[in-house]
Amino acid sequence: MKTELKEKIHNALVDAWGNDQEMVKYCEGKIASAVQLENGMILYEEKQKIETDFCFGWSSCGQGPEYSEAMKSERNARSKEDYFIRENMRVYDEEITHLTEDDGWYPIIRTAYGSQSEKNPLRILQWHRLSFIVDHYGKEALQPGYRTTTSGEWNDLYIPTEADLAQILTMEQEARAQHEKKVKAYLKRYGLSKLHTWTYWIDD
Repeated sequence: MKTELKEKIHNALVDAWGNDQEMVKYCEGKIASAVQLENGMILYEEKQKIETDFCFGWSSCGQGPEYSEAMKSERNARSKEDYFIRENMRVYDEEITHLTEDDGWYPIIRTAYGSQSEKNPLRILQWHRLSFIVDHYGKEALQPGYRTTTSGEWNDLYIPTEADLAQILTMEQEARAQHEKKVKAYLKRYGLSKLHTWTYWIDD
């Protein structure tokens, strides 16, 4: 991330949190990667924690996998490094899939940290089905570059342009690469020794 962008993020967090320097530092530390969009908004991707808990439900009345299937999945999670890597990369991989494939999910950009101030440019990326966007904003909201700052629960929507989407993809790929290094470093240090895996009966 470029120094200029880091400074803009810092200033935006100061605007959001005021004199609470601990919160500013905490929020800065959570950011994996960020980009500035065409309209000046700063979109960021948070760091993901390394997941070490994996649980698998089973059903005795057809409401889910059978017990033997759940036990097999649990064994795989407990013993296979490729499963551990795949599950820990899932969040980023799903984001990248949404950006590169027509899978029915549509990107929208929303306010971060509950601030509706124009001077706070920090934003987060969310994904919704087209029906959700049309129902809440109308068909005009499907146009790239569309923006609304209406008050209420569904405020400050922005639809990214094609140029924005290219930057967002780069941001996600950078965040993924950072996380993959962390996951592999964890495996090198601990292997699968610290995982917590279990099964549970979902019919109860």
